[in-house]
Amino acid sequence: MTAEVVILNREAVAIAADSAATVVGRGPKIYNSANKLFALSAVEPVAVMIYGAGAFGPIPWETVVKEYRRARGARAFATVAEHAADFIDYLSDLTQHVSREEQLERVAMTARWELDTVRGAVEQAMLVASADGAGLDNAAVTELILGVLDATIEQLAHSEGLSGILCIGRGLMVRSRGLWAGEDHVCD
Repeated sequence: MTAEVVILNREAVAIAADSAATVVGRGPKIYNSANKLFALSAVEPVAVMIYGAGAFGPIPWETVVKEYRRARGARAFATVAEHAADFIDYLSDLTQHVSREEQLERVAMTARWELDTVRGAVEQAMLVASADGAGLDNAAVTELILGVLDATIEQLAHSEGLSGILCIGRGLMVRSRGLWAGEDHVCD
């Protein structure tokens, strides 16, 4: 498990990450020398933090980021969002180096993460509703689930820069909502 911290105030941003990496083979082995923070720009103070998979398909994240930085050279962007969008575009060009199986595995991992996030939000909403003395019959639980799914779908619909990945997450949430509500929906 990775620990990453970002502290922001009006004058600066500080980022930090642990250096532990677990490699699973014949058994899990933990290395304490992994780099998880990388400068995204050679000319501006913009960085990325990674967690989870140590590579983008077969390419280590460290190599991906260093090659991106080398390819962009002294190019600058007005906002961090523009940096992020450009980096994501760069990653899109690298998908040719990622096997179909690895891509499907990443989609499945994204789907599990989205569903875990929704599950946590539903559990929190149920705790709040119970603390408020609300009765939690099947209809009330279904309404809580639909409310969380609606909020997640709305958030994903207004996110920018990760259209392909977000469409998968949004499609999953729309489909889940449809199943809970007895409807049938697809991702736009």
